[in-house]
Amino acid sequence: MNIPPSASAEKVNGSIANTVTHRRMRKASAILIAATLALTLMTGVALATGVAQTIFRSMMGQIAVDDAIGQIIGNDPAKYEKIDELSNKEETIVTLPAMKNSQFTLSQSYYDGEQLMLGYDFDALTEPAEFGFAPGHERFFELEPTVTESTALMLELDKMLTPDEYACFMQTLEETGSSGVVFQELMLGDHIRLADGTDLGSDYVNYPLDNGVYFEFLSLPEEARNQDELSMQMTIKRTIWYYYADTTGGYYHLEYGTPETLSFTIPRSEG
Repeated sequence: MNIPPSASAEKVNGSIANTVTHRRMRKASAILIAATLALTLMTGVALATGVAQTIFRSMMGQIAVDDAIGQIIGNDPAKYEKIDELSNKEETIVTLPAMKNSQFTLSQSYYDGEQLMLGYDFDALTEPAEFGFAPGHERFFELEPTVTESTALMLELDKMLTPDEYACFMQTLEETGSSGVVFQELMLGDHIRLADGTDLGSDYVNYPLDNGVYFEFLSLPEEARNQDELSMQMTIKRTIWYYYADTTGGYYHLEYGTPETLSFTIPRSEG
């Protein structure tokens, strides 16, 4: 059976591929990133002392154990410790009524006129998966085979469904020889822009951690440098996946819903 395999993060456009984009992050089944011993110990100390672990500090621990990310953003924990101290930790929470009141929380930011780092969490809520997608459905004739590597990387079905949903899909496949499912996914858009429309580009790192996501621009356009603050916009996209598998392989169809726009302001960090 040609169920697409799981894939690790890859380097794309000078940044770590946005693994968050291809994950289903609902409150009922959050995506868990495997924690390393060092990061676990750091988190344990923070909890023991009653101090919440910030996303920036979590990233400091990850740099120490992940050579790939260290090579991209620099293996300098002292630098990020200072940035964490100077960062703005006032939470900005944006609720999306059109997306089942999903919440985007910007919990931390650092901007010094040249560098821009964000710490955020996205509580993406969607409808439960629907099973029984099969021949006769109006979208069935639009299915395409999952034969290319890029498609296989996107369709990590065991990551995109909850464990129970994936087990149901596989059980039906084993018992009947075919299985179909329709599910939704909310994801961050590919671009972050300033309020005036300036695209901040795609040279960034978007790195998932246990307590949120670390986001760092590796370079900023001239329009985003040396400002007192940055007024920014980010889009949230809704996708609908139709997936079907039988003894001949796996097939899919993808549709996009109307995106939602998030607006927030990043103050310049003092120090």
